[in-house]
Amino acid sequence: MATPAAGVTRRRLPRLDLALEPGPGGEAMRRNQQKLEAAIRRLEDQLVFLEDKLARRMNEMLVSGTLANRPAAAIQDRIYFATDQAPGSRFYYDSGTAWLAP
Repeated sequence: MATPAAGVTRRRLPRLDLALEPGPGGEAMRRNQQKLEAAIRRLEDQLVFLEDKLARRMNEMLVSGTLANRPAAAIQDRIYFATDQAPGSRFYYDSGTAWLAP
């Protein structure tokens, strides 16, 4: 089972609670329920993986700190929030070659 990134809350899908009747069809239904629950677990693991990937990408693309600590421009479409600047001049856009103020 995949482990979510820090700050990512894992959500579980509701458990299917089917009343299975004893008898000839009950065992087949039970096997189908087990297969379905296994498929749901795989989907949940994929969701955790995608959430983790998205969280990491967001942390790469939205960066904050003082203007003096701003990294060199190199990652196109990255946004930097300068915490030590006045309102209206806090955001910078990384064009890939230079930081641009809006």
